[in-house]
Amino acid sequence: MKFASLLLISSLSLIFTSCMGMYLRENTYEASTKPVEINGADVKIAVKPMGGDMYGSFSAMLIGFGAGKTDGPFIWRVEGTGTTDEHLYLWVNNIKVETSTTNRSEPFDKKLLNFKTDFKPMKGKENAGKSFANLQIPGELLVYPKKDGDIKITANVSVKNTAGVIKSKTIVFQLKPNSSNEFESVFLPTEIINSFGQKDPTEWSWSGLPHFGRL
Repeated sequence: MKFASLLLISSLSLIFTSCMGMYLRENTYEASTKPVEINGADVKIAVKPMGGDMYGSFSAMLIGFGAGKTDGPFIWRVEGTGTTDEHLYLWVNNIKVETSTTNRSEPFDKKLLNFKTDFKPMKGKENAGKSFANLQIPGELLVYPKKDGDIKITANVSVKNTAGVIKSKTIVFQLKPNSSNEFESVFLPTEIINSFGQKDPTEWSWSGLPHFGRL
């Protein structure tokens, strides 16, 4: 009986010693425009909030709990979902942001967009045969949902396939403010294990500027 109890405690320790839970009040943007097809790949705009307030607590066994709210500014990127061995890379020729409430219209410096990003195979059996490219725009997108209201992002994007064909298209994406309550849980050993091997191409780059190939 003592051995069974000890085994149970040890098992629970392994499960719960490195867990993190986070309650979030997210103030972000939600795209109201569907992905646009360019050269056979589905292309869209995505944003992730960087601002807000967080607080949390951790025990010596790394059991953690946190709560807070997220807000602007944002990191932002152009995403393309294609087909493995069919799509090579994606790049952005120009991009502009317009806000509805504060009436700002700000084109991004073209000199900072002289990069391309490769389509890479997606992870998971459910994504077999699919590839993904994301070009994270350098710097932060300085917009705030409650202050700036709806935003419109206009971008001219090019996609090259393995046959050498390049197609470009100007896409217009409408993003609307969205607030929601979310709970996220992370099992740290699993995250550590997943950090080895091939990186998931859909992951966001949170530190420094992402690295791309020059055009």
